[in-house]
This record gives sequence, structure tokens and C-alpha cells, in this order.
Amino acid sequence: MNQNRLGRILVVDDDDWILSGVTVALNAAGFEVHTAPDGQEGLEAAFRHEPDLIITDVLMPRMEGWAFVRNLRAHAGFALVPVFFLTSRGSAQDRIAGFQIGADDYLGKPVNLPDLPRRVMRALAHRRKLQDQLDLRPSGGKGLKGTLDQIGMATLLSVLSAGGRSGILRLSGDALRNDVLIYLVRGQLHRVEVQGRGRLTGDEVLHELFHWLEGAFEFAPMNLRLADEVHLPMNRLLMRGVAVPA
Repeated sequence: MNQNRLGRILVVDDDDWILSGVTVALNAAGFEVHTAPDGQEGLEAAFRHEPDLIITDVLMPRMEGWAFVRNLRAHAGFALVPVFFLTSRGSAQDRIAGFQIGADDYLGKPVNLPDLPRRVMRALAHRRKLQDQLDLRPSGGKGLKGTLDQIGMATLLSVLSAGGRSGILRLSGDALRNDVLIYLVRGQLHRVEVQGRGRLTGDEVLHELFHWLEGAFEFAPMNLRLADEVHLPMNRLLMRGVAVPA
């Protein structure tokens, strides 16, 4: 995190009034703010400035917010960067789709500017705590444990991929009905098994993986020798595996 200020924030929106208002509110609270008018320039700005948190609109020209965040989450360096969706689209389907691709918060328009710095600081504090709990070294012996409402499937898989981890990720909980076992080899997903159903095909993995929004997870690191039954590199899986509303 930027040591000279509270943090570096990237705001992506095609509305100049939104960019101006959010920038003023966050600057006044002590944040460094960078802006971009669409998802394409937002990606370039993200790689250039390496923000600690990103706020993005959904409906934008050139590249809309869903595609922007999917592109971000496909890169290991942005696996743990908090993302806020800023939009007037507030349906339950939109919110679920946002959380499926790793969103951390959902801000409606008009923006509550006085409350925005508090929500940003809360998200940054939560992410620092999460980072402290994770061991991302490929040879690290620590496992991971938590719940999907803490980190989200897209972010969790990005973290494991970034660390080149091998082992078994178990998902459990009433919402899942059956335990799920995800086998990773050097950060790549090689097999998915659902208790009572057996192994999932690649198409089933794409259809179901990011729809698991609730439940507990536990990753047990171990050396595995498995054939690749999914046949999708993790970055392509993260890009293709999320159903985005029209």
C-alpha cells in the first residue's frame, strides 16, 4: 500500500461529475486518486498505478465494468485488490453477478460521498487482514480456511493460482448441499468432484464454479499428480466462468 497516504484509489466511470465528486471526497480523506473514463483505459491505469482499491461503473463505453473486473481478476497481481461497483443498476441479479466476479462492495448512484471514505477504509482494513492470513509462497506449508462471503470464489482461485499452489480445496456448507473438492496442481485447476455426483466435466465447471457464493472453504496443500480433466488455464477459466447479465 502507498505509504505516503491512506491508499491509492482508481475510479473508473464515464461520468465526469461522478469522477470529480468521488475524487474530491477521497482526496479530502487522505487518499491518492486516479481516474479513467472507461474499462479499457481503466485496465491501463490499473497496471500503471497499481491501486490499493478500485471503484468502477458498470455501464461504460469501449469496455463495461463487468468485463473490466473480469480482466483484472484474471491477473494474479489484482487477486486481492478490493473492487467496488458503482452503478444505478441495483437488481439482485446484478449484485450476485458482481460478487461472482470478485466484487467487494456495491455502491448505488447517487453516491453517498460523505460515507464513501469510511467504506473504502473498511474494505482496505479487511483486505490487509486477509493478506496477513494468507501464505502465497509456492512452497508454503500453510493451508487456507475461511468462508466464501469473506473472499469469493474468483478471488480465492486467483490467490491460489498466483501462489502456484498444489493441493485440495474443499467447499462445504448447507447452501452447497454436497461437499465439493477442487484439485489444483501448480495453481491450475485439474479436477472438480461433487459428493454424490462424481467428477464434473469442463462445461459443468464453467457453468457452476462461480455460482457457489456461500459456504466454508479449506485448502490443504499437498503434492498432486493428476491428469488435467478441465483443460482450461486458470486465467481463461476466470475470464469465461462468470455469467454476466445482459
